[in-house]
Amino acid sequence: FYRKMGPDYIDQCFRWAHEADPDAFLIYNDNKVEGCGAATDGCDRHNNKAPIQAKADGFYYLLKDLVGKGVPIHGAGMQAHFSAGGTMHQRPPTPAMIKRQIRRIGELGL
Repeated sequence: FYRKMGPDYIDQCFRWAHEADPDAFLIYNDNKVEGCGAATDGCDRHNNKAPIQAKADGFYYLLKDLVGKGVPIHGAGMQAHFSAGGTMHQRPPTPAMIKRQIRRIGELGL
């Protein structure tokens, strides 16, 4: 999509969906974005078993950008599949990490 439609393709998709159904509740959903929230939250970015901070931050900043541009978006979904032992080389996020991510997304009005 990016190569064919350009960097604003997500904005356009939300605008087209809203135009097609102005009453629809539009949500951006992604996986492995529960992360640990703000950069000052004590996450050890040098620990390769930590949740994927860059993806969590990318999710947050994409949402922040969409809201800032007035794109019709009403919510965010954080698809998560946890196991107590983690998956591959990644440990699961703690409840506090998830809470921080939810809080900062909520502060965007989503």
